[in-house]
Amino acid sequence: MRETLVRLMAFFSKEFNEIRRQPRLVLSLLLGPLVILLLVGLGYQGQRPVPRVALVVPPNVNENSLVEQFVSTLEQSFTVVNVGEDPRVARDMLVAGDVELVQIIPAYAEERLEENAPLSIRFIYDEVNPQEVQYMQWTSGQEAKALNDYILIDSIEAMRADLDTIASDIDSAQQTLNALEEGTADLGEAQRDIQAARSLLELLTLTNLEEEEEQQINELITQLRELETALEEGQETFESGEIAAIRERMSQVAGFAEDFNETPTSNIVAPITIEHQNLAGESLSLVTFFAPAVAVFILQHIAVTLGALSLVRERMHGTREFYAAAPMSTLQVLVGKYTAYLLFTGVVAAGLAVLLVTVLNVPFGGNVLYFAAYIALFLLASLGIGFLISTISPTDIQAVQLSMLILLLSVFFSGFVIPLNYYVPPIQYTGYILPVTHAIESTQSILFRSEVPGLLPWAATAAIAAATLTIVVIIWQRQFRRVSW
Repeated sequence: MRETLVRLMAFFSKEFNEIRRQPRLVLSLLLGPLVILLLVGLGYQGQRPVPRVALVVPPNVNENSLVEQFVSTLEQSFTVVNVGEDPRVARDMLVAGDVELVQIIPAYAEERLEENAPLSIRFIYDEVNPQEVQYMQWTSGQEAKALNDYILIDSIEAMRADLDTIASDIDSAQQTLNALEEGTADLGEAQRDIQAARSLLELLTLTNLEEEEEQQINELITQLRELETALEEGQETFESGEIAAIRERMSQVAGFAEDFNETPTSNIVAPITIEHQNLAGESLSLVTFFAPAVAVFILQHIAVTLGALSLVRERMHGTREFYAAAPMSTLQVLVGKYTAYLLFTGVVAAGLAVLLVTVLNVPFGGNVLYFAAYIALFLLASLGIGFLISTISPTDIQAVQLSMLILLLSVFFSGFVIPLNYYVPPIQYTGYILPVTHAIESTQSILFRSEVPGLLPWAATAAIAAATLTIVVIIWQRQFRRVSW
């Protein structure tokens, strides 16, 4: 037992001293991740720069109404750099990079809106980035929605102005009905009063009415239309029951108009509001949320790179032959190397954790022991991938290339840049073979939610560590036997 421990410590000391004797390597591995994390934390703005836009307005548009509304709506999402009449000037600004978007209001825009004709606004941009294209399309859609809301509000306010006279018009129509019932009405004047009341009622049907109210108004409109027809034909006498029914229904409808005018415009245009409740508490800044992910991403790359170069160096320096002839097992060699690198990467992880909490103000709400235990398991799994690369790589150049492939794989399939659920299910499983995928979820759970990671991250990370270690031992033993022969 004592001999085994001595051999393990010998390999541990060898690997650790080899790292220690390379101060530049130590500085790059210790300070490099800290500098990267600091640059991310200090330099990331957390929001997209506001695009600049040039607005093209035809000469015949009333600047006091429509243009002002276009500009005020644009300023909610863009920076309006120029408002002019020449589209060629705006296009030149777009090509020169002075603006990111050109918006063109078509000619006779106000006339088309007044005629209830569709109005198409052109948005011109020069982008090959699909994310920027989606953003331009989304913001232009939001602007169109805001403009449609403005037009709707303006129409409702105009409708309110018309309906403000409905009480007096209905009162005048009821007096006309009384005169018709008594046979003293002037038929021409009576026809005009009835027609005016019917026009207002037709306008009232465009408002937000209940089904029963709308049915009553439509029935009243039908009765008034029949009454108009009778007056046009010169009918002078009417049944009192018929006139009384129209008068009673007209009094009810007048109440509908008053209810509509008393309803706030915002309740008609946008009756639904949104109320947010986040069970996780206050939302985090993007830098705070992604800082642990950046840290474990850096740790995995360091561990994979160290492991990938470890066994390759033994092969290139010829020391593997000495190990094959020495009274020691391959497992002892590997355990010594694993322990040395685990200690070194653990020191780097501790430094990153201190930086996250003290400099970037990342909250640490979970248990420190659970955090340390998971990070140790994560580093063990990352080292396992590195050692696996080292056993199958004949040269250090190939080992570095494979380490970079693991880095690229982690960028796209760990959920760090693109969420895994954006991929189809078979491709999603690619991310689960990477330790960083589970480490991102686990560290965020411990730090932000004060929760112990679930069984899946622990089991998956442990499975990666165990599987890689087993494969490395098998391959390393075969290589030892070949050397000893």
